[in-house]
Amino acid sequence: MILAFGILAECPHCGEKKELFQLGSGNNIGSETWSDLKIEMPMMPMVSPVQKCPKCGHFFMLREAKKEQGKTYSFEKGWLTFEDSLLALEELKSDKKGRLELLTLIVTWAYNDIQRKEQESDPLSPRKEKSEKIRNTPTPEQTETFKSVIKKLLEQDMYTDNELFLAELYREIGEFDKCIHILEKFEPQKKNHELVKNSIIEHAKQQDSNVFCVSGK
Repeated sequence: MILAFGILAECPHCGEKKELFQLGSGNNIGSETWSDLKIEMPMMPMVSPVQKCPKCGHFFMLREAKKEQGKTYSFEKGWLTFEDSLLALEELKSDKKGRLELLTLIVTWAYNDIQRKEQESDPLSPRKEKSEKIRNTPTPEQTETFKSVIKKLLEQDMYTDNELFLAELYREIGEFDKCIHILEKFEPQKKNHELVKNSIIEHAKQQDSNVFCVSGK
């Protein structure tokens, strides 16, 4: 992985310039594909398409912001917490189909990032190896809020062109039969989508609503 000087993204609300990570070149070694279609690539990390201004606290779409080349390196990627993603949804949502779909993706990824992050197991526990990793768990309040928000968003008939993600949303809110029904009609055009489809169906049949790693380390 080779870094490039960061990008300065201007907040449209206050004019503050936020310095963000920019990659010169990278590769997909060590990448992980998750059931919510997020691909984590340690050697080619992504910057969040929705940013929070560090000065005024407002949110903005990165693709719509004015940008200029920075003069220093930055490791800031700007991924939102689950709580911030909900605030971003309220501030930025509009009737534009593409924008609402992107915000739904950000909310889903932010919620699932809670589980994606690993913590070290208790080194004093005799039942676990010291090197064993365990997942973080969303609070019951976070889970209830996530399901409520996604249910309301699904009422707006989004993701008609992305059956994989649509089915995953239904699985994650516990509507397993609907998830399976969508995927049984879905014909993958990409080889890796076939694996994701079959994996989601298997987890739905087990009535498992947690995000999971489909492939990777």
